[in-house]
Amino acid sequence: MHYSMLALLTILLISGPLNVWAAGRDIHIFHWFSIASPIGEVAWLEIAAEQLHGKCANLLMLFVLIHASAALYHLFFKDDDVFIRMLGPKKARDVERT
Repeated sequence: MHYSMLALLTILLISGPLNVWAAGRDIHIFHWFSIASPIGEVAWLEIAAEQLHGKCANLLMLFVLIHASAALYHLFFKDDDVFIRMLGPKKARDVERT
């Protein structure tokens, strides 16, 4: 699940700017500066990047919901230490005691 979410994030980070650039627009960063389009207007690429970006965004939201649900399942129903381990690493003194 983690690797799938990381792969989707990578695709989103590539397809988002590609979508804007393929439309021939610049990317404006907080109105501080702009990153000009290096490719110009390419209609088919804009459509493909927009569709890929939308589908990956929806899939990532679904994966995040599944992931959070699994974490809550471990917390409330499994009664194991998976949720506690997510809160942070054990300290050296805690490891020596176990």
